[in-house]
Amino acid sequence: MTGALFGSKEKASGGKICGNMTSGGTESILMSRSNRHCRIIPESAHSAYDKACQYFKIKLWRVPVNKEFQADIKAIKKYINKNTIIFTEWSGGLYVSPTIAGSRPGNVIAGAWAAMISLGQEGYLEHTREIMEASKRIQQGVKEIPELFIVGRPDMTIVAFGSNVIDIFEVNDILSSKGWHLSPLQRPNSIHICVTLQHVPVVDEFLNDLKDSVQTVKKNPGPISGGLAPIYGAAGKIPDRGMVSELLVDYMDNAC
Repeated sequence: MTGALFGSKEKASGGKICGNMTSGGTESILMSRSNRHCRIIPESAHSAYDKACQYFKIKLWRVPVNKEFQADIKAIKKYINKNTIIFTEWSGGLYVSPTIAGSRPGNVIAGAWAAMISLGQEGYLEHTREIMEASKRIQQGVKEIPELFIVGRPDMTIVAFGSNVIDIFEVNDILSSKGWHLSPLQRPNSIHICVTLQHVPVVDEFLNDLKDSVQTVKKNPGPISGGLAPIYGAAGKIPDRGMVSELLVDYMDNAC
């Protein structure tokens, strides 16, 4: 069924669709490694690419992104050679892991298999349509909040947004207190929601809570007790990114 969704039944593919099942994004990135010597990625690409290149001794080049946070094609051309591989984007937050694997979502893999068997291809496609519509509604709702802006041009179900007038990490802390769990990002400071089927019936509720959170921060700026806004805010202002890496390693060593 998964192969069919990727075109195995199309004449152009010749029925030759194959792949490996991996347990999480980091392993997927590690599996995409090559014996070639150079990778080119946008400066917004996930830090797991750095991790993979360190493990496999592959030269890594990061190139700038444009105003829509897409890779700068002109910059890429400068580094392309016969040993080059190019990857996609991720506007990073703070990330560190003590082992080769990042997340270990064995239960998610089992759940995905059970869901696909239960829903069938038509059911899967119908849920996909509902999720995409929810993503578009959330994008439109964010655009209608004047204090916020959409980061880039979301094509799928991940919607990132930031602010030039309030601390978006403080907004995130208030959303967390209301039961919403979004991921903080940096460069630019922003947060993102990964829209799933669970969000489909609560889009309006989320947008209302988002509006209320924005107004709360606007009227009463400042971190809330136990929030992570000060951590992300400080890390984003440190000009020496190597210092941020050292802080993360120290945090990991002390937390494990």
